[in-house]
Amino acid sequence: MKIRQTISVIAAVVVAIAGSHAQNNSYISGSSGIWQTGGNWSLGVAPDGTQTAVFLTNATTKTVTIDSSTPSGNLTISNLTVSAPVGSENTLFINGNSLEIIRTFTNFARGFVTVTNGGFHVKNGTVIEGRLDIQQGASMTSTGTFLISRATGASGTMTISGGDVRINGSGSEMAVGRSGTGWLQVSNGTLVIQNGSLVVGRQTGGGPGTGTISVNGGVVTNTVATTIGSNHGNLLISGGHWVQQADIILGQGGGGAPGQGTLSVQGGTYQQTSGAMTIGVQSNPQFGRVIVGGGNLILSGSGTMIVGSTGQGTLLVTNGHLNVSASGGIFVGRGGGTTPGFGTVTVSGGVVTNTAALQFGFIGASQGTFIQSGGTWIQQGDVTLGAGGTAVASMIVTGGVLRSTGNVTLGSATGTAGSLTVGGTGQMFITNSAGTAQLLVGSSGNGTLTLNGGTLTVNNLRNTGNGTILGAGGRVIVTGVFTNTGTLNLSNAHGTFNSTVVNAGTWITDPSTFTFNGIYSNAPAATFLTANDTYIFRSNFINQITDPTKYDTLTTKFIFNGGSGTQLYQVAGLSLGAPGTSSLAPDPVFFTHVGNSYSTNGFEYLSLGSLPAFTNNFSLQTLAIGANTTLRLADNVFGGATSGLYVTSLALDAGAQLIISNNVHLYFRGTNGVTGLAFGDWTDNLGANVLLLPGAGFHQLVVIPEPSTLLLLVTGGWVLYWRRRKSDKGVA
Repeated sequence: MKIRQTISVIAAVVVAIAGSHAQNNSYISGSSGIWQTGGNWSLGVAPDGTQTAVFLTNATTKTVTIDSSTPSGNLTISNLTVSAPVGSENTLFINGNSLEIIRTFTNFARGFVTVTNGGFHVKNGTVIEGRLDIQQGASMTSTGTFLISRATGASGTMTISGGDVRINGSGSEMAVGRSGTGWLQVSNGTLVIQNGSLVVGRQTGGGPGTGTISVNGGVVTNTVATTIGSNHGNLLISGGHWVQQADIILGQGGGGAPGQGTLSVQGGTYQQTSGAMTIGVQSNPQFGRVIVGGGNLILSGSGTMIVGSTGQGTLLVTNGHLNVSASGGIFVGRGGGTTPGFGTVTVSGGVVTNTAALQFGFIGASQGTFIQSGGTWIQQGDVTLGAGGTAVASMIVTGGVLRSTGNVTLGSATGTAGSLTVGGTGQMFITNSAGTAQLLVGSSGNGTLTLNGGTLTVNNLRNTGNGTILGAGGRVIVTGVFTNTGTLNLSNAHGTFNSTVVNAGTWITDPSTFTFNGIYSNAPAATFLTANDTYIFRSNFINQITDPTKYDTLTTKFIFNGGSGTQLYQVAGLSLGAPGTSSLAPDPVFFTHVGNSYSTNGFEYLSLGSLPAFTNNFSLQTLAIGANTTLRLADNVFGGATSGLYVTSLALDAGAQLIISNNVHLYFRGTNGVTGLAFGDWTDNLGANVLLLPGAGFHQLVVIPEPSTLLLLVTGGWVLYWRRRKSDKGVA
């Protein structure tokens, strides 16, 4: 009997103990204490793994400590909740030991967990709506769902100032600011995020979330796909090192939320080694931004950077370094399906290096914009503005330096429009060491190049029938070939062309200064209209335009200054003679070399100084020949009527020589530097610097009664000299 009673008592005690262990265990003391003090807990025993859940949630402000004295049997529990009523705060302080939570950890408002030189390990999900601090020497692991601020109105913060933290989503979503406001701050130590997905600032059925991850020290390695701003999210890097090993999206709406996401690098390093960086996804008003204001942003691997995918995206560089070596390159305004993307890249400082392609406006009615007012952009891949669809793309460089070693195409695909503007103090170089880089204005789409200041230097420039070059001011330098089959209309510009220039389109300048170091040629169907310009030729000027309505250089100055060798000026205008309304000049300078005869026939002149021939578009304000330069005026009528060139002022510098070829007549009003004429060859007059070949004509147009310097010269000894020559040759 006694044995049965004893067994019954023991069984009752065991059942009672088992029952107590299956219950929740809550901290009931109003004072701080150590974790293992059983009297401070509702079950009369310290927490252990047999209890359903542990709660540190009662009133008053206090701290419960786990330290090196805490028994190992009290360091493993099932679930933990830390919070406090309004007006109170509860803190779990772990120092010198490790707590393991088999299931979940929930940290509500006014609940704090601080880990120093200890461990905190959660195996089945973490929710932080209070504060969790991981400090120097600590370690933390969390597996499963990881949420900082899960509920609407909640505010949660996790700080890592040292130690080692590893968050394993185990295939689930991890969120900072899921429906409330969440902060993750890293100032030192190590954080590793893996297995799952990460959302910073998420919209859910519970409401919009705002999330911020701030890194100013330490090392963060993130191996999961990341969305910053499914509602409103920020990733702020001011120090330390963030390593991203998967896709990242900045600004992706969901559940009706606007979707605003920002990655801001102000110091330290953001380094993405794989995956794509997409800024602005889904239809408006989704908005994503990447800001580089200092430090380094490095994008490598096989991914791409997309600024404005199917939303609005902005890349802003004000300082620091952006280095993109991802093989996919950079897309600005890419779109998707029938949804356009709107992307803007703005550079005001810093240094950007992109080793792959740079494309603006790619799908549908997407829009891509590039604006540079400072800093340096080094582009090592091709640049395309207007890459596909009906996209509109523009690049504006008003300051700083943009260097491209690849080709730049404006308006690549049919239906697109691409424009490049260089202005202000901007400098743009499209050059490489091989001299093969090309600026193509108008490919299958429409292209526009605008020069409003600054300097554009290119290896090769091609303006097609779909292209337009225009502007007021600026400088263009072309080191290779320049072909124009479109429209060029420039004013107050400066240009240097070091190789061949071919104009088969429309060329209009007013007033500009251009230097041509290679051959310049006008095709027969081209238009060439200049006004108050100065053109310096160091090689040949070939003109095949014969329609006077398409050629006008009446107020332009041509300077031929090629040094050694003979330069060619191909004359396509017709000789209209020198018609007038008055009597014949008494002794005009009118020399014509016909066969072996030399004529000084007179012609009519206008006493008022107005000559109808000068309204002919094949006229020049000034024809100047530089020192030690030889220029030959050649015929472009080829066996037809006599070619004629009318010049207001003819100037020859010291050592300069002018050769007037067969069937070409030169008419001029004033001259400076002519030392004499030779006929046939230079030996005819060794002191001459003007040579008339058979059929050539050299005519000074004289307005009575003001004889020119050359007229006085000729009416003296020169006339007697030529008459003796005719007499010697037996010419009547």
